[in-house]
Amino acid sequence: MTMLNARVVLGALLGLAAAASVVCAQYAEPYDPDPEAAKAFEQLLDAYRDRPALRVRSALTIELHQGDAIASSEAVKAEFTCSRGGAGRVRIRHFICAFRDGVFRAIHEKTDHSYYEETYEGSPYWVLLSDFLEIPYPHLALLWGEPAPEEVWMQLHPESPLIVPTTVEDVQREDGRRQRITLSSPNASMRILVDPETKLIESIEHEITGGTFVPDGAVKRTNYTFEHTTFDEPLAAERMKLDLAGRQRVSVLASLSPPPPEAPPEGPPGAGPPGAAAPPGGQPAVPARPAGLIGKEAPKFILATADGGAVDLEELRGRVVVLDFWATWCGPCIRALPGLHEVAEWVRAEALPVEILTINVWERSDSPDARRDKVLAFWKKHNFTLPIAMDFTDETAGAYGVTGIPSTFIIRSDGIVHTHHAGFGGDYAQTLKNDIRAALAALEEVEDED
Repeated sequence: MTMLNARVVLGALLGLAAAASVVCAQYAEPYDPDPEAAKAFEQLLDAYRDRPALRVRSALTIELHQGDAIASSEAVKAEFTCSRGGAGRVRIRHFICAFRDGVFRAIHEKTDHSYYEETYEGSPYWVLLSDFLEIPYPHLALLWGEPAPEEVWMQLHPESPLIVPTTVEDVQREDGRRQRITLSSPNASMRILVDPETKLIESIEHEITGGTFVPDGAVKRTNYTFEHTTFDEPLAAERMKLDLAGRQRVSVLASLSPPPPEAPPEGPPGAGPPGAAAPPGGQPAVPARPAGLIGKEAPKFILATADGGAVDLEELRGRVVVLDFWATWCGPCIRALPGLHEVAEWVRAEALPVEILTINVWERSDSPDARRDKVLAFWKKHNFTLPIAMDFTDETAGAYGVTGIPSTFIIRSDGIVHTHHAGFGGDYAQTLKNDIRAALAALEEVEDED
């Protein structure tokens, strides 16, 4: 392995523009949080959210270590401004985004013809995560994430949602004392260096040593540095607005970017594949995922349901089955579920022999009852109606090789996995409808051959 081109590394490892697919990260059995470290993290969270307004300028670099080779990216700079009341403004890779009172807008510095707008409910964090392929800035969760600290842990980095605070310690440096809070999971760690006086972050080191996001035997490290500007009063709404004069509204965030350049000619060995670098605005292609279970028999399971019953996959033989793995904390899952309900309405209208089942995975709760209550409250809040199976041990997700959510499997009526989708993007509902039709037709072809 040779030193890799820095832009290729960014395109492959760091998606910072509008994307067609979003996946909520790999799963590993989580650690238990340390009480002192959790308390220190909560104090850090309060320090960010108690201020009237705050501007954060950050820079990140990514390194991929494999054997003796190191691939490194150039520094990516970004700016985030948060004002009390939830208003915010983000500048990242030529995109400028602003949100306030449930409305999210974005423009691109390299074009002057369009703007993007959508409404949202709840945390603007989910809007940013869902509209961008991967937005790996831990302080986003501190500024705009969920209220509960344990939910914020999950939001710190999309590639390590199950890290928890494990240690807190003092670090003595030449320029004074610092506090270091470490969050860990079996495949990842995050070391946050905090100024004990301001309670603001100076730097973060994030490391992934396994799972979906790095090759076998490799280590991915992301290093962040921060500069903060504090304000004594909330910022005026005018300072958060975007100049939309002369721009027309578009329905897809990616269309704000200028068109990508033509693919360059094939270069010398070690330079990366033609066209591998991200186009202006940084919109990398979503990597293809392995076939996995496709064409094989679906793993059997019997799971409790949220309404107190049980579901046995074997009892669904003779019908096409759609399995959707999801979690309450997963933004892309939340955006995918309405499309899944649209598919269910279509199935009923067409009287198709199809069962759609959602499977809740990877939740943190004190007990199965607490987890069930949390899931049902979430379902009621969003007016969802599909049946929910509770994968309390996450063994079913493991049997299906789920490494990211949402993860949707379509199983033929003879129990063979027809197709698998990881992530959410494009016309999700129409894609599933097409796949269901194909699964029904595929079985008819098999029966005709017999």
